[in-house]
Amino acid sequence: MLNRDLEEGLDLLMQALTEPAFAQDRLDLAKRQGRQRISRRNDDVTSIAAYQMSYLLFGRGPLRSAADTVASLEAITRDDLAAFHGQLMHPANLFVAASGQFDARPMVDTLNRTVGSIKAGPKGRFSPPVPAPAFPRTPGIYVTDKEAAAGD
Repeated sequence: MLNRDLEEGLDLLMQALTEPAFAQDRLDLAKRQGRQRISRRNDDVTSIAAYQMSYLLFGRGPLRSAADTVASLEAITRDDLAAFHGQLMHPANLFVAASGQFDARPMVDTLNRTVGSIKAGPKGRFSPPVPAPAFPRTPGIYVTDKEAAAGD
């Protein structure tokens, strides 16, 4: 945001971070977009490559994030989002960066006064480190069948 909009921008950011609406119509829109993304996942070689890359890098364990399904997408509720936000909202889970032309000390003071004042909610917890994949990455050439990938 521009310096002249800093206060208003930080106010909006604070509202988004501390008082998210999780509006049902926006969740429904995100689900429709997700279903469309899933249905087009195997339409071109670059999307297949990106989709399959997670298998090669992370295996079929919980670190693999590209394999969303219509069923998993439909299972997400507004209450799930609110609960996840309640757990994730913890100051140790936030990272704020500022770049551009500004005076550092006033910017740090402003960020400390706003984003830096966020406290963990009653269910907020520090996110644990992401575990390393537990399978060996074997170098090689991998061939993916488009039809087989569609079933994942």
